[in-house]
Amino acid sequence: MIKFIITIIIVAVIFFAFSVFGVNKKTDGDFAGFVPGDVLYSLDKFWEWLELNILTISEDKKVKLEIKFMDERLAELQKLQKKKELTQKKAQRLMNDYNNLVDKIDNDIKKAKEAKKNIDEFLLKIKEITKKHQGIIEGISEDAPQKTSNIIDNISNWGEKSFNKLKNISE
Repeated sequence: MIKFIITIIIVAVIFFAFSVFGVNKKTDGDFAGFVPGDVLYSLDKFWEWLELNILTISEDKKVKLEIKFMDERLAELQKLQKKKELTQKKAQRLMNDYNNLVDKIDNDIKKAKEAKKNIDEFLLKIKEITKKHQGIIEGISEDAPQKTSNIIDNISNWGEKSFNKLKNISE
């Protein structure tokens, strides 16, 4: 048990160093960093979980992080396509993660509404990212080779479901 705790602490320190010193730094949500299939992708996802569930207490900051992570999932999708490594399994993993983030945002917005907090900023941001993300998925669809059209169709379907949910949140 002690080895497990020490391992978690070491991993957290490493990822903290990455974030502080700019390694794998995100710029406006458009940098993908690690993608499914990379050796460090699981550690990157663990860091996101840690950041979202342990290190962030404020609901406002959680929503901002969830939006940032949604941007990152689509950036990872784009990176995989550019590298010609986009497979059904990787696409499904990213879109499942994306949809889970949409669900978390939905829950967080509902909690904020119940607490009678001002959510106008988040609703505006959700409208913005919905348009941006639709454009990204359309771009992926247009640039996709014919052999990946089945994968792209699935991505478009998943994306449309998420966008509809995001629209409902922002209305």
